[in-house]
Amino acid sequence: MAMRRIHEAEVRPTPLAGVVVSRLISDDGFPRHSHDEFGIGRIDTGGHRSWSDAGLVDATAGDLITVNPGEMHDGRPIGAAPRRWRMLHVVPERLAALAGEGRPSFGSPGR
Repeated sequence: MAMRRIHEAEVRPTPLAGVVVSRLISDDGFPRHSHDEFGIGRIDTGGHRSWSDAGLVDATAGDLITVNPGEMHDGRPIGAAPRRWRMLHVVPERLAALAGEGRPSFGSPGR
């Protein structure tokens, strides 16, 4: 009897244009790919091994994970148990706006 694979993903918009959240639980791997957005996430349970521009990265429950726009990466579980993570995906223009890019400078410290 073949093992049943677990792969559940949910992507939801947020009130901020250019920002979506995703939730995933999976014991499956995925091939190298990239995204147009920044990704900032947290491993909730299990372990995740991925290859990226940073090299081989292992992340386990409680670890933060990140990916830059256009950065090639892949992923697979560490061990046989599924891993669960949540990600915030932010388009570069939205992140620049949230960071205040293009706004007047606050000046140098001490002024």
